[in-house]
Amino acid sequence: MSLSITRRDVAEAFGKAARDMERIRESDRSSASKMLKRAATTACVLGGAAAVGFARGRFGPQLNIAGSPVPWDLTVGVAGHLLGWAGAYGKYDDYGHAVFDGVLAGYVTVTMIGVGGLSKEKATLSSGDPKSHPRLAGGTFYGGMPTSHAGPSFGADVAPMPARGPLTPAELMGLAQAAG
Repeated sequence: MSLSITRRDVAEAFGKAARDMERIRESDRSSASKMLKRAATTACVLGGAAAVGFARGRFGPQLNIAGSPVPWDLTVGVAGHLLGWAGAYGKYDDYGHAVFDGVLAGYVTVTMIGVGGLSKEKATLSSGDPKSHPRLAGGTFYGGMPTSHAGPSFGADVAPMPARGPLTPAELMGLAQAAG
């Protein structure tokens, strides 16, 4: 039995191989494009959440729309999505929604930190150990953060700063011992 390969067979084989290679290249480009789009979307979500965290830290935990109980970050997140659904972002629609997903995620995180803090408070009160209760041990918490400063304490067990004048010598000694 003899093997017979014509020029046409070779041309068809090369054509098929070229089409397959192009399909693989397109798949790689598509995969890289999807990865970059996912990274950009993630960056948008992180940016929205970071903006909420910064604003809450800079301006305080109770930043509401003027004269109302409605938090600004919830309002901005919902309004941003409504604008997106109305077509305001054009070809950047996915990224616009991602930014406001981040804003809403920041709002929910801050809210749930407060809910968790209240739950912890309730649990420590019911345990009967007043020293384990943050308000009775000198800390006052709102939204999971001590009200004495705008940032997290990173585990430092420091009592909040008084809202009145200068520190007393006893308060200074307490701060020095806690910083230790």
